[in-house]
Amino acid sequence: MSEKGVETVFPDRFRRGPKEAFFFRVPCVTLREETEWVETVETGWNTLVGSNPERITQAALEARPGIESAWPYGEGHDGGAPPFHAKEWKSL
Repeated sequence: MSEKGVETVFPDRFRRGPKEAFFFRVPCVTLREETEWVETVETGWNTLVGSNPERITQAALEARPGIESAWPYGEGHDGGAPPFHAKEWKSL
């Protein structure tokens, strides 16, 4: 499933739907009461609605992009050198 090019995503299971929607900057309405991707809710890109038809309809009609500048996954510098060498680890 690719979320690129759609207006709103409606996942009903764990999978990657909310996170992929976040990466493509597509609003997401999750048909569950909880999500493993809490940062997508905290940044406004994902709304949890469960199975309540009224909540689903309301969230679908009100779906808007979240915080555009939000990027809770670091700054992309994790590929650098480790803070210490394996030899030092043994002595800890």
